[in-house]
Amino acid sequence: MNEKYPEDYPEDFEEKLIEAGATTKEVKPVYRILYDGELKAENFDSTFHDYKRRGKKITKRQLNDIGTYSTSVFLNLEEANLVRVYSMRNPPNARMAVGMIAADTGYNQRTIERKEQKRRTHCDWWIFSTISKEKEILPLFEVLKEGEDDQGKDV
Repeated sequence: MNEKYPEDYPEDFEEKLIEAGATTKEVKPVYRILYDGELKAENFDSTFHDYKRRGKKITKRQLNDIGTYSTSVFLNLEEANLVRVYSMRNPPNARMAVGMIAADTGYNQRTIERKEQKRRTHCDWWIFSTISKEKEILPLFEVLKEGEDDQGKDV
């Protein structure tokens, strides 16, 4: 049973996160790609729920990967922008948000700590289902203006 995560997540999900080395710690700054450029709750959905909402197919391999159930953020703005431009094919309305992961919002882990990958600053964030994204996540973020960076910002 998952007390802190949705019922449609795998059984004993929290235990799987802990076994993988995920922790609840504050991380800042983090960068989130907003596909439509808007700071709204659905832009902080997990990949799993985003795919379900948009009717995209989820493979068996994805269903077995705990990263699929996370919200992706980056620890480096440059790498996040590279993903936005090249991997996502530069969606026309996409913007970058900068903010933080508060320790009480869910588990998180740099993905490279769990599996080999090219993106060295990618971080998985498994937001608790008991958290209100509108009230507890969105206030932690702000949308960067085009060309703006995080230097000198206190987030």
